[in-house]
Amino acid sequence: LKERLDIPVFHDDQHGTAIVVTAALIGALRVVGKELSDIRVVVNGPGAAGTAIIKMLLAAGVRDVIACDENGILYKDRGVGIADHKAMLCEITNLGDMRGTLADAVRGADVFIGVSVGGALKPEMVRTMAKDAVIFAMANPTPEISYAEALAAGAAVAGTGRSDCPNQINNVLAFPGVFKGALSVRARDINTAMKAAAVEALAGLIAEPAPERIIPDAFDPRVAEAIAAAVALIIYRDTLMPLAAMLPEGLAAAFLIIALCFLCATDVISAPSISLEGKTLWLLKSLPVTPRAILMSKVNLHLVIALPPTLIASACCVIALPMDAAGAAAVVLIPALMCVFGALLGVVTNLRFPKFDYINETAVIKNSASVMIAMFGCWAVLAAPVVLYVVALDGVIGVTAYL
Repeated sequence: LKERLDIPVFHDDQHGTAIVVTAALIGALRVVGKELSDIRVVVNGPGAAGTAIIKMLLAAGVRDVIACDENGILYKDRGVGIADHKAMLCEITNLGDMRGTLADAVRGADVFIGVSVGGALKPEMVRTMAKDAVIFAMANPTPEISYAEALAAGAAVAGTGRSDCPNQINNVLAFPGVFKGALSVRARDINTAMKAAAVEALAGLIAEPAPERIIPDAFDPRVAEAIAAAVALIIYRDTLMPLAAMLPEGLAAAFLIIALCFLCATDVISAPSISLEGKTLWLLKSLPVTPRAILMSKVNLHLVIALPPTLIASACCVIALPMDAAGAAAVVLIPALMCVFGALLGVVTNLRFPKFDYINETAVIKNSASVMIAMFGCWAVLAAPVVLYVVALDGVIGVTAYL
């Protein structure tokens, strides 16, 4: 279906669940002090969701995954129940060729992820797992093991699909932001890089994970915006990075920063969401620039966009026209101060460019035009003091002769 259509195709029960599970696992591992590359994960229930979870975990950096179904551990020569997608899973999981039941699989494992049936994981199985084990029992309405039983049996962190327990792992956290980000840039598909960006954005919203808080709440208003910004940035990264690669290092950094600021100022992506707990943006990952330093607020964005052309125009006036030091300082400082005042006024009065309507093409064109008109109008106002000063200094004849 993805190959035949030129629009994004996204199975929420598969890919949405995989995104949320991986983000939750990142938070849980931060609590117990383990790394993705060092853990062994057992996934019970290799159906649609389980398969997507396995692929996402491997893409995120997990190296050792064991898949189990009703017949036990999946391995290449098992024969029973190995067909279609399970044959594929045998190629990418269980690299040590482990055999046996679910109880054998979880012995010594660091993580259990259940997308199977209620009661599948027994407390005695949990007791055989590695120290500081993590358990995500997501069968609904009855999980593989209850939240309380998992902790009582020795798990350090537990999560379920239920809303009446801490750490609810629910795919509703993923799909609104993923779709918003994809539609905002008119993406033709939702690829692994976009899903990985969603994982990082979701996990990054919890600055200090705790055993009972490894992932945001389903109604956290930050979630959709953060994921949408991260997903959209992947498209911009793939578009802008080849252009930046053709520029010298310093110019490449400036090019990417200005591009991001323009996207934020025109509300293509959200400035508050783009900070993602101070982490380096995807677009600037190889550069020593943090979003919190550059994109602190809308003030910074307006200044970065408006100040350079303003200062360049002022410098050209200083160079081209005869004036003393005081006049030169006025030509440079007055427009710059007005630029700062305009940015502050815009934030104080909450003036923003209209958001794009991603469904109505006409609205997009109209809003894009309004953005450009507003920007040029701003620069015209900033240029007014320069013009007035030149007229007062040299007179109309001097200006006419210069032009």
